[in-house]
Amino acid sequence: MAEKRKVLYFIDSHSPTPKDETEAQAIAERLDARVAFRNASRVNPDEKIEENDGVAGAVPGNYWKCERVDASDQPLPEPSTNQSTETTVAPKKGRKGSAAEGWGKK
Repeated sequence: MAEKRKVLYFIDSHSPTPKDETEAQAIAERLDARVAFRNASRVNPDEKIEENDGVAGAVPGNYWKCERVDASDQPLPEPSTNQSTETTVAPKKGRKGSAAEGWGKK
């Protein structure tokens, strides 16, 4: 079974609001992804970014280069199977392609 995509949903507090939870659930269902909440104010800009396939919510500065995803009905392209040296997101181990190649673009 293939590993699910991982989306980081950044929030402005220690717990998600009902709106955050609703949008995260919609993203998870739409993309068949695992959505993990992260407190944006606790992200250290000097640390390496967490591996992900996309980001949503109150995205902190050091994650701005990652692919943004949302709960819209616009379809996302499938992840590319080509390797690229211009990766803007820390790729998952064993995963081919990258966010820089188009996954998550509107």
